[in-house]
Amino acid sequence: MFRFALTVMIAGIALAGCGASAQMQAADVTQAIYSDNVAGVTSRLERGVSAMVTPSEVRALSRKMHALGSYRGLEPGSYGGLHVTSPPAGSNEHVYQASFDKGTMFVVVKTAPDGKLLAYRVMP
Repeated sequence: MFRFALTVMIAGIALAGCGASAQMQAADVTQAIYSDNVAGVTSRLERGVSAMVTPSEVRALSRKMHALGSYRGLEPGSYGGLHVTSPPAGSNEHVYQASFDKGTMFVVVKTAPDGKLLAYRVMP
């Protein structure tokens, strides 16, 4: 399996808009992966984490996404009892459904108290 596709732990993300919502941040990273834009992915990751991301991993996940057709964006979703609009008490995980012409993938992000992403993972 693709280590990056399953789980990317993000210790911190420096985004232009620090107040960006978890959904906006997840959408930006998902779009960068879909576009096979390694720089767009790694520019949002802490140096230590971005060093673990390889172009071949981004390309492989991009191909999996492209196999599902055109990317249509993220919407609130649920997976394993997690809900983006109201995470379980004590949880900082948010779940989104990435929609494509021929299917979906789940995107789970974990946020810090300041709203930055601590984790990003994609599940088919």
